[in-house]
Amino acid sequence: MEDLETSAVLEFHGARYVVTVQVQQQLLHVQVEVAAAGTGTWTGRFPASDVEQLTRQTGNSKRFPVFVQMLLTALHRRSDAVFVDLLTAADLDLYRQRKLQPGTATEGLGAATATSNGKRFLILTYAVEFDRVHYPLPLTPELSPSPEVLQRTIRRLRQALAEQDKGAASEGESQLAQENAALREENRCLKNTLKQYCDGNGVSSTGELQRELEASVEENKELIALYQQFREDSALETAHLRTEIKQLRLESQQSNRSELAKQEHERLETRRKVKDSNAAVQETLAQMVQMKAQLEETQLKNRELLRQLAIARSTAAVSS
Repeated sequence: MEDLETSAVLEFHGARYVVTVQVQQQLLHVQVEVAAAGTGTWTGRFPASDVEQLTRQTGNSKRFPVFVQMLLTALHRRSDAVFVDLLTAADLDLYRQRKLQPGTATEGLGAATATSNGKRFLILTYAVEFDRVHYPLPLTPELSPSPEVLQRTIRRLRQALAEQDKGAASEGESQLAQENAALREENRCLKNTLKQYCDGNGVSSTGELQRELEASVEENKELIALYQQFREDSALETAHLRTEIKQLRLESQQSNRSELAKQEHERLETRRKVKDSNAAVQETLAQMVQMKAQLEETQLKNRELLRQLAIARSTAAVSS
């Protein structure tokens, strides 16, 4: 399956979230963050084998590419047959109780989803005939966003900024074209009106034409002012997005530097331990060599004593 990455803004239980799905080398990444910046992010990594095992456990197995397409369809609301929901662990337990005991009250379902910081479950629901199949994807909270999460957020913001710039430019061009066409039509109507007045009513209508012309000019000025305000607002929002991207990029760089420093410290510590271990091994080997020499010396002494003992016994036997 080809690599891909896409995001969508969804509302769960009264709160807005940005849901990002990334597929890279048969690995599914899911990231859910509260739309209000800095209030919560949850992520999950799911190998293709784990996803297929999850679907088999539900009794409605799906291959990894099919599951991803179902998730993307639900994310972008392209079908009513699949949809997603975001639940806490407590929500999931409450839902299971309701399924086992239909009379159980469930008014609190989803009430704490936006406020609590624990684990989340992104539930992909597939509505088949006379039944519904639920595929829960567990997500863990990101207390300190990793460089991977920050880079994914930067890519999403860049895409949103590019789409906004493109949309603003297209909308501005469209608005200018409409205003230009309206002005041309108004100019044509004014010319016809002026000709009719001059032909039919004479000089007495000149004052009324002048007033209409002045009103038209004022209206055009108001339209131009509104367009300028629109451009200024778009520029402010664009600047805000650029600032946010810059801040995220700085945080990502700082996180990378911290990780590199940590790795270098661990490498030096490992090298020191290896060096100490080698020294200990060399010392142990030296002690073993010394002990071996002492053992050989003791064996030589024992052999000499045995030889002298044998000579003494022989001498004693001859004497007797």
